[in-house]
Amino acid sequence: LDLVQRRRQPVDENAGFLQNLMSSAESLVKVRPIGAVEGKGAPETVARMEVAVNQGDYAKALSEYDTLPEAVKAAGADFAGKLKARLEVEKLIDSLIAGAMKA
Repeated sequence: LDLVQRRRQPVDENAGFLQNLMSSAESLVKVRPIGAVEGKGAPETVARMEVAVNQGDYAKALSEYDTLPEAVKAAGADFAGKLKARLEVEKLIDSLIAGAMKA
């Protein structure tokens, strides 16, 4: 999946209303990959994290998170903390179920 991020070009002062409107709309659109895409960039990694979370594979999502650059990890620290907490709860529940099955 090859995505190109567009930079807003200055609009000609003589441009018509429609051209100004289109330019404004283009500046609002952000393109990011979705799904299990290949690549080492932050957008690709975040896309894989999203897939993992949607599949309930929190360990995989956290392993993808660990590969992100520090600045990106800092921005997603709250989300990662929630994933870690969810993973710990699931481990505790699995342990309790396993203990109850032995009894």
